[in-house]
Amino acid sequence: MADVRLLRRAEPLLLFLVFFLPAFLFQGREVSGDLFDSLAFNLVYLLQAGPQVLLLLYLIVLRTDAEGTSLAAFGIARPTPWTVVWSLALALAIFGLLTPLTEAGKLFSSGPLADRVRWRLTNPALVPVVLLTCVLTGYHEELFFRSYLLTVLPSLGFSDLAAVLATTLLFASGHVYQGLPGFIGTAVIGACLSIVFLRKRSLHLVALAHGLYDFLALLSTLLLPPQAG
Repeated sequence: MADVRLLRRAEPLLLFLVFFLPAFLFQGREVSGDLFDSLAFNLVYLLQAGPQVLLLLYLIVLRTDAEGTSLAAFGIARPTPWTVVWSLALALAIFGLLTPLTEAGKLFSSGPLADRVRWRLTNPALVPVVLLTCVLTGYHEELFFRSYLLTVLPSLGFSDLAAVLATTLLFASGHVYQGLPGFIGTAVIGACLSIVFLRKRSLHLVALAHGLYDFLALLSTLLLPPQAG
């Protein structure tokens, strides 16, 4: 029984090591901002992230059965039409908040203030599959960083504030490859979504808002002129 309790305490770290650490370790490599223009990239991501989401959901179900809690404690409940509406409103609010920071980053070509990776979508035919990729990204990351960690960490002795700070910094650290603007922007997104999740306890609200924000950011690049070279 003691071994089981120890494994449950280590579970958040093990999940992070399996799901997210590999991407963290490769942040020093150059990343193309045109990845979303590749159908192969989108399909590979869907095939990779989809099973991870299902596995994490399975582990959450096992945890609720063992602890006698409900899925609602993790913010997992049936969404309503209003959930989609509020998610879109939240995505638009975040988009409006972070657009000035993104534009400021473009003024620098080097140094810590440089916007190192400029995500871009140029092929309108890929808009539907990119929407699927963005929504799955929202669920993939929010299920772990908000629904799972913000529920499990307090049960391990973290205060809500400490859990928010820890998950926000961890979430933002996965975007260091984008430069300082990317790190700060992701930290702002993470903090906002953490607060919303703790207040509303809705995975769908924060996951859809995250995915729709990513999609709006990519969709806006369709209006940009072609890049030189």
